[in-house]
Amino acid sequence: MSIQAAPARITEQVVAGGVLAKLAFFSVMLALGPIGTFYGVKWYVTEDTNLAAIAAIVVANIILVGYILVAINEDKQDQLQTQQAKEKMETRKTK
Repeated sequence: MSIQAAPARITEQVVAGGVLAKLAFFSVMLALGPIGTFYGVKWYVTEDTNLAAIAAIVVANIILVGYILVAINEDKQDQLQTQQAKEKMETRKTK
């Protein structure tokens, strides 16, 4: 594989896998979720800003854990596909 083809192939894999869409989704959620939670709790539940801040922190952590779990699951799927492709190539070579 040539040096120029490598970045194109990597970009193709990233776009095909929806990695950028997932990153954009979690980025928007991380920007809007805690802020919405803070003001939602402050206006509708209690005037206590400490409680609203704690709720916003909990929401931010939930979003981050969700992103990590999605990334781990995606990595496992990629490894499985790579392993299956290698096995398929080996069986073709032995035939």
